[in-house]
Formats: sequence, structure tokens, C-alpha cells
Amino acid sequence: MKTGSYGAQSGITLINSGGITSLGDSIYARTVGVGSKVSVLNSGDLNASQGPKTTGDGIYAQTILSDSPIDIVNQGNKTGEDDGIDARTYGANSNITVTNSGAIDPHVGVYALALGAGSRNQIVNSGSIYGLDAAILAVSYAGTKIVNTGDISAGTDFTIGVYGASTEIVNQGHITGFVVLTNSSDSFDNQAGGVFETKLISYFNGGDDLFRNEAGATVLAATDPKESEHSSFEGLERFENQGLITMQDRQVGDSFEIANTVGGRDLAFVASGKSTLGVDSFLGKPGSVSDTFTINGDVSGKTVVKVNNTNPGPGVFNKVGIPVVYVNGNVKGDEFFLKKPIDTGFFNYDLFFKPTGSGIFELKSVPGGGAPVLPHLITNVQDVFHTTSDTWFDRTADLRVLLNGGAPNAPQPGDTEGAPGISITPAVWVRGGAHWIGREGDETTKQFGRTYEYKLDGNLNVEDFQSGIDFGKRDLLSEGDILVFGLLGGWEHADVNFNALNRQFNMSGVQAGAYATFSRTGFSSIRCSRRTSSTTSKRSPDFRTPSTPPASACAPMRVIASAASVAAPLSSRLPPLGCCGATWTALRLAATRSPSTKTPTCGAGLACASARAWRFGPAPPWSRSSSAACGGICRATAKPPWSRAAAPFISRITRKMCGARCLRA
Repeated sequence: MKTGSYGAQSGITLINSGGITSLGDSIYARTVGVGSKVSVLNSGDLNASQGPKTTGDGIYAQTILSDSPIDIVNQGNKTGEDDGIDARTYGANSNITVTNSGAIDPHVGVYALALGAGSRNQIVNSGSIYGLDAAILAVSYAGTKIVNTGDISAGTDFTIGVYGASTEIVNQGHITGFVVLTNSSDSFDNQAGGVFETKLISYFNGGDDLFRNEAGATVLAATDPKESEHSSFEGLERFENQGLITMQDRQVGDSFEIANTVGGRDLAFVASGKSTLGVDSFLGKPGSVSDTFTINGDVSGKTVVKVNNTNPGPGVFNKVGIPVVYVNGNVKGDEFFLKKPIDTGFFNYDLFFKPTGSGIFELKSVPGGGAPVLPHLITNVQDVFHTTSDTWFDRTADLRVLLNGGAPNAPQPGDTEGAPGISITPAVWVRGGAHWIGREGDETTKQFGRTYEYKLDGNLNVEDFQSGIDFGKRDLLSEGDILVFGLLGGWEHADVNFNALNRQFNMSGVQAGAYATFSRTGFSSIRCSRRTSSTTSKRSPDFRTPSTPPASACAPMRVIASAASVAAPLSSRLPPLGCCGATWTALRLAATRSPSTKTPTCGAGLACASARAWRFGPAPPWSRSSSAACGGICRATAKPPWSRAAAPFISRITRKMCGARCLRA
């Protein structure tokens, strides 16, 4: 399709909705007269091939004299051997406007040449512009504006090249590659939703140039996880960042550099709003590598750093540091920061500033919240053992009742044969228990001039189940004695969760055992009683140590009150059928670390108050875990002989426990 005019005021309008395959330009329009405008509206697919004496443009439009603008609207797909759209004006006041919502895929996507005085270029893209050699090339001595909400890219990564007067680029879509701008004052406004995927070196050249990365916009400086990539801006005077600059592609070693003069200090990096830097870092030993961001100039404002840890294993102590940001200019040291340290196991990594004339922001490791979790986990394992052991202790108490003739009272004369008509063996018994233990704790440590506090609040949930079978024989050795023996099996499960830390542990197992009980005489009668005492206990609830420990061990516990009671007696002829109980326990301990021995030591604290449920038979010995035993016990720690003020860190633990147990004999 080819047309032209030669007179003044002889404009041309072309409208095409069909597909065109051509040798040479698919659509050609040219005017020579003054005031002769060219308008092209295309919605068809164009496929142009280059001939021996012809170009292969999808759309070619040209005006020669003044006041002859070109307006091209493309809604179709274009392929060709030359330009997708080639628009040229040579007269004064002859603007070029190209609006594309289709797909352009030739050697050069759009070529706009406005050489007349006062003639500007404007390219608006909401579709796709791709060029094997370049996506957009524009020349104007009055200025060029490019607005993109679609996709612009090039096979050589040479995406946009503009020459002449100042350039304005507004991006809300995706631009991939590098740009070459003019020696005038240019601006690149990457707006919300826009992505500038930088490749190689973008040259902003002379003038007072500005790159603005707004909130919600992204500068994507690395995309290939198989290679270490480098891209940069040169000739840029000012970089304003409110959005995201990222090199995260699951590969460390990428770098992004901004400069006016490479190695100089004549650029300004100004952060505000939600300014963010994203990097990949291998958080490991000294010598580990991270993506890096280099600023050749002054830095102001605050930028949060988001780190993707590529180390699949645990972190280690690293006091040397892993460089992340290099600044060759004025910097105070707080411009880049992490929202919170990065948890890598026993160690957390945080961002620190090292002044070097200008400065380096680097990642170093400090003891993290995972370090004190291990002793807590050991305590939880002990609690699981004691909690599940209480299920068996309940059974032993019931055996005593059974051996006593099936009643909580001692047998009277004539009752040595037990309850008439009742045989206690063989018998099958089943027991189950469930407990919840909640702890509140915190840890404080100092490293590299900073203080870190960790919340260690968590809970332990324990469920267990036991079943067994009793066998027995009366009058085994002499009249009145009894032997009861049996086998038991069971299952137990526990979950440990730390609320503020990313820590969860599961424990499960099976139980198996055998038991035997022999009695020659009846038990003494059991009566309801209440007593108080003040004696020294040889064990504390959480630290099993001798009653006279060394200076670095735990101080002894002191029983300050004790009370016990049993259920009201039932008929001496009725065996215990079963019971259910629930308990609640609260415990608070304070511990410090001895500065000389570096071993745990006990501090002053409040211990436990335990209300135990009604149950048949006497209460079993008190254990650290709650159980459905009868009575109540209160304990407290003694004051340590040293001062807590001398300790390098303090750890406080509050423990709350509640449980329920149902059984049937």
C-alpha cells in the first residue's frame, strides 16, 4: 500500500485492517507540500521483506516541509527486515506521534526522526516493541518523550537510543536492556508497576540527569541464576529511590553500580519512602559472597535491605563481614539497615557499617535466638520423660490399693483374703494423659556494640497412652502374701513450639516394660492430713544439682510449704474404678551466666504452685511435671551468693503447666 502527495495542504490518511505481506514497505505514505499531514491507522498484520532496491518497513511515513506532522496508530502485528515503524519529518513544527498497542518484531522496532525546528517525538506503547538490533531509536532537536505501559526489549539489549534534545521516559510497564540518552538534561521516571530490567551499561551522558524509582517500581539488576551479572548507570547526576532495587535471582556475585563519573563522588543517591535493596547472600564463614550495590557519590535517606540467604546449611560465627553496599561518598552509617537480624540457626546475621574513608555496609553474625533454644529443648525432653512417667506412677499407686484388698483403708482383722468374690488378677488396665506446659522467657546478648533481645516464649504439648495386663498369685510364700506382675506397652508424643522463633520440634516414641510387686503385709491406713515444713530439698525444679553446689552450679532449692490430702474413703469392699484429674502449675526462674566459668547458674526466683487432682490412694513423689496426684506443693529458689549485675547476659524463664489425666483400673 503506497501513496503520496506533492501540493500544499495535501494531507494523507491511510486506514488498514487487513493483512499485508510485501516485498518492500507494507504501508508507504509521503507528502512534500507545506501543511501536509500524514495519518496512518493500522489494525492488520504486516509482514515486509527487503528487496534489492527497497526497504522492508512495516509502516513508512515521511513529510518534507513545515507544519506537516505524522500520526501513526498501530494495533496490529508487524514483522520485517528493517523497521517496524519508520517516521521522518524534515520541516519545522512537524511532530511525530507513534501509538502502539500491537506487537512489533523487526530489526528496529520504532525509528522516529524529527529534524525540523520545534519538531518533537512522542512514542506511546501499551503493546510490545522488540527490535533485533534496537527497540526504539529517536532523534529530535526539540525533545523526545517515551511512555511505556507495555513491554520494550531488544536482542542486543540496546533498548532505547535517543539523540538531540532532552529525553523524558515514563515507564509503567517492563523495559529490558540499556538506554543511551542525550547530552541534555534527561529523566527516567520508573513509576508504580514499572520494571526496568537493566543490562550492561546505561549511558545518561551530559546534562543534569535524573533517574527516579518511585514507590511500587523496580530496578531489576539480575535475572540469570546461572551467571554473575553486572550492570550500571553512568553519567547520572541524581538517583531518587522510593521503590525496589533488586539483584535477587538465587545466585550470589551479581553487582549493580551507579555513577556520574566511575570512581568519583559526583552522584547523589536520595532514598525516601519505602526505599528497598534486595540481594542474594551466602550467609556463612568469612570469605562468603553477596550481591553488591556500589554508589559513587553521596548517600542520604534510609534504605531497608532484604537478604535472600542462599546457604542451605546453618550460619557460623563471622566477625569479618560480607560486603553488601559500597559507598564512595559522604555517608553517616545508618542509611542501609535490616528490619531484623536474619536467623540462620545458632547465629543471626545483621548489617553493620565499616568506615573506610567512605564506607562499606556488611553482614556479620551474632549469637541468635536459636543458641539458647538447645538447653530449653533438653529441659522439654526431661519434662516429657517425667510427664509420661507420672502415668506409670499413678498405676503403681493403684496397685498398692489393689494389694490392700481393693480399698484405700488398711485391712481390718479378718480381711486378709481381700474382698470376697473379687479377684484382682488377671486384669487389663488402660491409662492416658495430656499436658500443656507454657514458658515465657527472654535472652539478652551484646555483640559489635549492639544489644539483642530474644523472646523465648513457647509451649510443650504432651500426650501419652499406656496399657498393660496384671497377673498374680496369693499365698505364694506364706499365708496373706501376694505377688502381682505384668507387662505394659504405650505410646507418647510431644510438640515443642517457640512462638517468636522459627523453631518447632516433634518427639514421639513407644513404651514397653515389665513390673512385679510383692506384699507380705497390709498397708497402714491412709487418712486425710495436712502438714507444713521447712526443709532443704536436694533438687531444684529445673537444675538437678547437689544441695551444696560449687559457685558455678545451681543454688539449692528450699521447700517453703507443703500440703497433701487424699480422697474421702469409700467402702472398704469397693475397688477403685477410675478417676479423672486436671492440674495447673506455674513456675518462674531467673538464671544468670557466671562471667568466670561461662556455665549456667541459678538466680533468685519464684517457683511453683501446683494444685493436684483427687485420686485414689496416696500421692506419688512430686516431680517437675504436673500430674493427677492429690495435694499441693509450693517451692522457691534460694538467693545466689553472687550479684546478677556482674553477669554479661540475663535469661529469665516463666513456666506454666496444666494437664489432664483419665484412667480406669
